[in-house]
Amino acid sequence: MRTFLALLALVSIVRAETYELHNLGLGEIYGLNSSGQATGVSNDQAFRWSGNVMTDLSVVLGSQSSKGFGINDSGFVVGIMNDGLGLRSGFVTDGTTFVPSAGFMGEFQFHDINNGGLILGRYNLDLPTQRDFLLQGSMVTDLPEGGVFTSIDASGRVAGVLNGNPVIYDNGTITQLFASNNAYLADIQGDKVVGSDGGMIVLGSGGTSNPINIDPMAIINLPDNTFMTLGPGVANAIDGSLIVGQSNGLGVIFGNGTVTDLNLITSGLGDMVIVSANVTSVGSIGATAIDSLTGDKHAVLLTPVTVQPPAVPEPSTALFGLAVCSIILRRPTR
Repeated sequence: MRTFLALLALVSIVRAETYELHNLGLGEIYGLNSSGQATGVSNDQAFRWSGNVMTDLSVVLGSQSSKGFGINDSGFVVGIMNDGLGLRSGFVTDGTTFVPSAGFMGEFQFHDINNGGLILGRYNLDLPTQRDFLLQGSMVTDLPEGGVFTSIDASGRVAGVLNGNPVIYDNGTITQLFASNNAYLADIQGDKVVGSDGGMIVLGSGGTSNPINIDPMAIINLPDNTFMTLGPGVANAIDGSLIVGQSNGLGVIFGNGTVTDLNLITSGLGDMVIVSANVTSVGSIGATAIDSLTGDKHAVLLTPVTVQPPAVPEPSTALFGLAVCSIILRRPTR
């Protein structure tokens, strides 16, 4: 009987997933693609991480300082650089070549790029009249004045905030998701968008609503226009069903009504404490960790480690075990 119960226990075991930490060095990760290539800032310069090799992009950019904000699946990095004259401008590079962009009013930056090469950026950084735009090749499309747009998806839809309200921009059409005075949308993927709201949030579907006062919460916009609170904190990125962000000063995963501290499910931490999960792609997570001994920020890449359940014995072996068990149980005692 014990053998039979043990076999049932083996069958009931499910796969469990944890993460392994890869320390890229001092800095932070801001962008991550499906191949595990990453970008961000290290030692005040943009970097491109590929094949376990960190490339300092200042060599290509000729920059005094720089940051990489986004990277698409072709490995093109976008960001902002400061030249030797102290002027800020956006850049696009594949890590080996760099073509400066021109024609923008004032200082400008690029902060996201999709796989079609469509770039989201902002110009007039040095003026009160800052404005976000889309750049495809040499064609510039201004986004609505007064908006702050943060992320672009594969189809070219852009998530952001307009006059305090979370909105989606899609080929000239603005859709307001709900009424707010302190919302922030961080990422958009397909029919989902995540972010936070520190004032009013609308929970509802099909035209119904239930406005409530809440603390800053992570939120998700579902296809049926339903909004779900995920827990206290800020959701920074979404990829499929994986939503990552920050809560109570720690990097977390949001899901199924729970908030999971990444520090509890990540190996190789050492003296590191993961303080924010910034981006995610194909299960991997780009995060920021603090060295608890020195206080330095480190760019870290968390890759999933799937724990396989023990092998279940072949049916013949299992039956043999049961047979032996049965014989032992039936053997008379002396």
